[in-house]
Amino acid sequence: ICALTILIYIVANSCREFAQILQQKLMYFINPNNLITWLLYGAAVVMVRILTYLTLSIIFVLYFFP
Repeated sequence: ICALTILIYIVANSCREFAQILQQKLMYFINPNNLITWLLYGAAVVMVRILTYLTLSIIFVLYFFP
């Protein structure tokens, strides 16, 4: 549930960032804060994917190899 909440948050804020790109055009890419924001979104997605994979792997091992 927590991973899903994080992904929903990232999707919602990514939509907001795309709206800002459409409004600000080239000026959006000049601001370094926007690059940091996208890097943080990417890192959060990678973290959620890794944790989800590890959790599912542990559940699989515990279920099939008791």
